[in-house]
Amino acid sequence: MLLAAFLLLVASAVANSSPGTVTGAPIQNASPRVVATFPVGKDLLDAVVSPDGKRLYVTDNSAFSSDEKAYTGGVHVVDTATRKVKATINVGEGPIDIVLNRAGTRAYVVNGRTYSISVINTRTNTVIRTLDVPPSPSQIVLNAAETVGYVATNSSLDGLVLLNLGTGAITARIPAGWNPQTVAVNAAETTAYTVNQTDGTLTVIDLRKRKVKSVIALGQFAYGVTVNQAGTRAYVNAFDSIVVVNPGSGKIIKTIPLTAIVAGRMHLNVAGTVGFTIAGHNGKTPAGGVLHVIKLSTNTVVGTAPVGFAANAIAFDPAGLLAYVPSGTGGTVTLLEMPR
Repeated sequence: MLLAAFLLLVASAVANSSPGTVTGAPIQNASPRVVATFPVGKDLLDAVVSPDGKRLYVTDNSAFSSDEKAYTGGVHVVDTATRKVKATINVGEGPIDIVLNRAGTRAYVVNGRTYSISVINTRTNTVIRTLDVPPSPSQIVLNAAETVGYVATNSSLDGLVLLNLGTGAITARIPAGWNPQTVAVNAAETTAYTVNQTDGTLTVIDLRKRKVKSVIALGQFAYGVTVNQAGTRAYVNAFDSIVVVNPGSGKIIKTIPLTAIVAGRMHLNVAGTVGFTIAGHNGKTPAGGVLHVIKLSTNTVVGTAPVGFAANAIAFDPAGLLAYVPSGTGGTVTLLEMPR
């Protein structure tokens, strides 16, 4: 899997929670335990668990087959009890991001190559709609009412796109910087944050006025962003660290070093006291990447666990006690038990 594609990925929200929030995840100062590693597909990028914890949906960004006639990617539906793929759903080319609605009845898949969002009926495992978006989309976040999708596109002109999920109409295009990778929205849905890889900035957007409020220089490449519920802290996944930012003042509070190139974005527990993120392209550990547990009161790493090579995302079960980490190289998923 190409490094560029690996760095593009963003992790999705856990069902029944705010984007980047892990429902029920306990406070802990220990390392997760690897329970199992099981095969799912080829080039796995993102994953999300159903609200009942029975199904794991994994995007597979596999390229065309050798004869270039059949696309081998899609969304794999995994039975979490047996850890076996029970279905594969054909979507657009280059599926890189997936999110569920709170009921778990609809999945929204970002297709990076065909510039679209596939809407899946999870009861029938079929695509029921395809919504067109601007070139090179990379992530979608749903609003609380599940009527609007905030779509990050790797375009300086389109940047952040507001998509009406009912009609498929684009209601706003907000330029957000050079090569915006990911988007996060505060709990009040008044402010959005995009991370721009090329110029290494964090853009703060006023969603009511639909215009940029400020641009914060990070001083390095950046790929993912998560904000706490109050919107007082932004956690940016940079090259080999987490940059903690006060988005109100624009000041960098701390840079937390990690063990390898950072992927996706951080997940926070509901209390906002613990963060979880992946450093997935680990040259020091060729066998795989590392899941990091970060204590946010001190901004320090308090636990780690090995995961697959080029690991990209984290999907938590509804209780936040099990984590599924897909591997971009090898097509496996690592299942971890989180410390209690």
